[in-house]
Amino acid sequence: MDALFVWIPKNAGTSILRSIHNLRLKRRFKRFDNKGMVTFGHVDINYLLKNGYVTEEFFNKAFKFAFVRNPWDRFVSLYFYRKTLREEKRTFEEFCDFALDCSPIGAYNEKGLCQANCQVDWIMRNGEVFVDFVGRCENIQTDFSYVCDNLGIECSLEYINRTKHKHYREYYNDETRKKITKKYEKDIDMFKYTF
Repeated sequence: MDALFVWIPKNAGTSILRSIHNLRLKRRFKRFDNKGMVTFGHVDINYLLKNGYVTEEFFNKAFKFAFVRNPWDRFVSLYFYRKTLREEKRTFEEFCDFALDCSPIGAYNEKGLCQANCQVDWIMRNGEVFVDFVGRCENIQTDFSYVCDNLGIECSLEYINRTKHKHYREYYNDETRKKITKKYEKDIDMFKYTF
């Protein structure tokens, strides 16, 4: 079966990749033969289509899926992930300001902090959501089972690459909450998340 996992950063992507054993991670786009189950990591699918790395034929026939997450929780996870990698020296408040002006999604992390873009931006094409299924990290076990059923495979979800931090609400004050609410307004509207 042909399938395309759109890997939105900090939404259990590593767990999903490792759990679906036939899902290949392709970072060398030119070597993709446009068949099978694939993800391209944190890469804009529009970029891959525009540059001919993914064919319209594969794109149209593949089962396309992604996972989303509460945006305030996801943002805290991104912050602590960057701290774990020693890429982040800012306070959480400073990071909120820094990430407000992130660069657009492109090829794998080539444009800076593209991971901070709205989740909606990763799954849109020509103004429409192009994925066939959007799972939620809050329902990951059930939604992952749905994906596996659609792929015709049996596998269990392994939890990998979790960041360690307190509940996301503990990191926000009124000002940072307002900033992140405004930043992820499209996600909040589309997926009906609340703080």
